[in-house]
Amino acid sequence: MLYFSELNGLPVYTSDNVCIGTLKDMIFELDQTPRIKKIVVEYKHKTSIIHLKLVRIAEGKIIVSAPYESAGYSENELYVGSNLLDKQIIDLVGNKMVRVNDVVLLESYNTGSFDLFLMGVDIGVLGIMRRLHLERPVQQIMSLFSVKPSSQFLSWADIQPLELSTGEVKLKKVEGKLRKMRPEDLADYLERTNEMTVHHVLKMLGTKQATDVVENLDVSYQKDLFTRWDSKEASEIIEHMDPDEAVDVLSMIPKEKAQEVIGLLSLPVKKKLQHLIRLSVTPIGGLVTNDFITADSHATSRDVINKIRKESMQFSCLNTVYVLNEKEQLVGVFSLHELLLANQDELIFKFMNQNLVEVLLTTPVHIAIHKMLKYHVSAVPVIDNERRMVGLLTIDDVSEYIEKKIFK
Repeated sequence: MLYFSELNGLPVYTSDNVCIGTLKDMIFELDQTPRIKKIVVEYKHKTSIIHLKLVRIAEGKIIVSAPYESAGYSENELYVGSNLLDKQIIDLVGNKMVRVNDVVLLESYNTGSFDLFLMGVDIGVLGIMRRLHLERPVQQIMSLFSVKPSSQFLSWADIQPLELSTGEVKLKKVEGKLRKMRPEDLADYLERTNEMTVHHVLKMLGTKQATDVVENLDVSYQKDLFTRWDSKEASEIIEHMDPDEAVDVLSMIPKEKAQEVIGLLSLPVKKKLQHLIRLSVTPIGGLVTNDFITADSHATSRDVINKIRKESMQFSCLNTVYVLNEKEQLVGVFSLHELLLANQDELIFKFMNQNLVEVLLTTPVHIAIHKMLKYHVSAVPVIDNERRMVGLLTIDDVSEYIEKKIFK
């Protein structure tokens, strides 16, 4: 077994003992069992590519059979050094991002011919030490403390090139394992790749995790993705997104495309998003969510609990219930804590709080924020001029608004 770092920089001689430079890189063919096809030799800032069939390794140097001709570079080939070394990969076993510190090669001699195969990558500290020519001193020092360091090896069976243009790589066995990664981490990685790569990876994930990853992508990246995707693909993600996030995405893409996507959504999601889109024409309307529960003032605690169980399955959070009269006007509010303390047959108007903190659709955002801070509430209902509740403004939405204003 050899390491690329042990060969990189070795002198290269012809069979008649003429030095033609040093080994700069190696080229391998993209395959299940990748074989080194050529070497790259540098001499006085000039490089030449030589077929491996003309090469052998002996006595600490590389020997090329003379005479030789310089070869070309094929489309289905990658460079060991520039395409793999120091590149980031997703370690699906450890569910984290790691770096390729060295590349592991295997020598093979069959019927007199010399072959080199790429067996995998070293992601451990020893890989770095080896490249710095410090591997043996480090091992000797650590042995004094009865510690035996070892390389961290990932086999080629578990990795494959992700992009020929950038040489970034990912692990191949993604089903099941990618799902263990945090959506934020996977989104951060995917933002460094191209749209084709993102599309390929998202296809391997379940719809729920793919949606979580998309929601964690940068806004400009989201816009590019949804603009390029066909309407059916876009609708599958929009269907599972947080409604506020979905409206933001739909507002960024062309109107005709947005209408096509909305037309493919299930009826409940379509109605919810259309409602939020209508509200978004005002500053506050663009921030509200419709993830809230309302109840008739003459309902019992038991009725409300049953309604919460049926209607709030997809809510990210629920702290309060809002009370409406027979004209659908907002008249009160109570917390889940108050609901649980009440007798199950008790009518909710008997324990609801009528002293509401509320805002209108036309209320300036800074005034709404001031009210939330003044009265120490995490959410305020948004009503129209007839006191009908049209949405809910939460502290999360306000925080995002403030962040955009500060860091725009």
